[in-house]
Amino acid sequence: LDCIFVARNWARDQANIERLFSRYARNHIPVLVVSFLEGTRRTPAKLAKSQEYARTQSLPVPQHTLVPRTKGFAATVQGLRDHLDAVYDVTIAYPGRVPSLVDCFACRVERVEIRFRRYTIDRLPVTPEGLADWAHARFTEKDVALATFQDDQRF
Repeated sequence: LDCIFVARNWARDQANIERLFSRYARNHIPVLVVSFLEGTRRTPAKLAKSQEYARTQSLPVPQHTLVPRTKGFAATVQGLRDHLDAVYDVTIAYPGRVPSLVDCFACRVERVEIRFRRYTIDRLPVTPEGLADWAHARFTEKDVALATFQDDQRF
């Protein structure tokens, strides 16, 4: 299927990821990559763990997001830089509460707010460290946008 299945172990995943990206570029295969930098759904326990990690790493402490996992994102941008035209930053919010999967299938979602930001590939840093910093900055912006959303119920 040309899907990337990861074990969340960079030593094991890196070669597979690089090989697949190389094939996409070499064969001019159109791609749409969706990457959830949070790595998981936000729960109170995961938010607390993420906040503690941010404190120990001297990162901004999130209130509404999790600290992004940037290694896969950096590998994606580096591996596909000449093959991609842009990166889209998408933030999704729900007035009230986050619906469950059952709510979605039962059509019990009244409203969804989505914020899109498009960044052309040439605006992104080149190094893994620069890409990690870029992703952290986007998540800081998301956290501020979601805090505002709490008050205004819209982006």
